[in-house]
Amino acid sequence: ASKDHEICGLVMIEIDHLSKSFGNKQILSDISYKFQEGKLYFIAGLSGSGKSVFTRCIVGLHIPNEGIVAIDNEIINYQSLKQLYAIREKCSYIFQHAGLMDFLSIRENVALPYLKHFRKSEKISYEKADYWLNKLDLASVRNLYPYQISLSVQKRVAVARALILEPKYIIFDEPTSGLDPKSMNLIDRLIDDIFLSR
Repeated sequence: ASKDHEICGLVMIEIDHLSKSFGNKQILSDISYKFQEGKLYFIAGLSGSGKSVFTRCIVGLHIPNEGIVAIDNEIINYQSLKQLYAIREKCSYIFQHAGLMDFLSIRENVALPYLKHFRKSEKISYEKADYWLNKLDLASVRNLYPYQISLSVQKRVAVARALILEPKYIIFDEPTSGLDPKSMNLIDRLIDDIFLSR
């Protein structure tokens, strides 16, 4: 991080001259932006333009080649696992294809972040998972596995898994991609409900 970098006090996520490449392929080049608190943002672009790479840099899933990412005035140190875990507790990421673990039940998938980050007992973690599954009308699938439910239901489960940490920020990677219109509307309403409840 540059010593002369000035972080704005009211900005929740700040990107400063961010660049990312894989080998010789430049994906992101010198991107700067300030995401203000209390707003809902959409990142639009063509397929393959680097939207997912950009959002993954924010939460530390990709390490930028250059530039700075700051969340709540704290510059991310990508080498510090302790700090990355703390960032991921406050900034949940929902993958385009849900990113559920096939070998875990729906209930276990949702409980996993709580179990991992807060080191609570399985009993407490499962009770917390049940709360969010009930809240998102997913109680009926809690003992099933990801391959047994549709993509739209998987995405709702991914939302429950993100919300179990009660994060300050949530980043969705193409939440309605691959869904039918009815499921798209359902996910859109769910995102609206999450935003409006804050």
